[in-house]
Amino acid sequence: MPAGSMIVMERVSRAFDGKAGRVTALDGIDLEVGEREFVAVIGRSGCGKSTLLRLIAGLLAPTEGQVLVAGDPVTRPRRDVSVMFQRPALLPWRSVLANVMLPVEVLGLDRRWHAAAGVAVPLADLRPDRDAHGRAVLGAGRAHQDRAFR
Repeated sequence: MPAGSMIVMERVSRAFDGKAGRVTALDGIDLEVGEREFVAVIGRSGCGKSTLLRLIAGLLAPTEGQVLVAGDPVTRPRRDVSVMFQRPALLPWRSVLANVMLPVEVLGLDRRWHAAAGVAVPLADLRPDRDAHGRAVLGAGRAHQDRAFR
């Protein structure tokens, strides 16, 4: 891995098996992103942008090739990588604050993050909805809540 590289993809391919047969989403991708470098991934719908990001996050495994983050092979979901999905993903039975706190619970982090979340929710324009449940947060409110996760 070249010095200063934060993300490296070496000959990465990812295929999916479907009813109509095998579909190749990415084929032989080589990518290097340096530390502190900002990169935008753009392309038409269905070209593999989300697949690429899921591979980097460890949410998918490559069919071929290798993905490295900070010099380590990506073999499972990483705690230091966050993904903001294309559609807000709320658990409707949880309050806004409980949705924001879900990663803290899943990762077994210190509960002191609860205080930070209490500060972050109002910053995302959710003050009146902090105790509302996900099903009650509609439209733009869901996008605001999703920002509070990051």
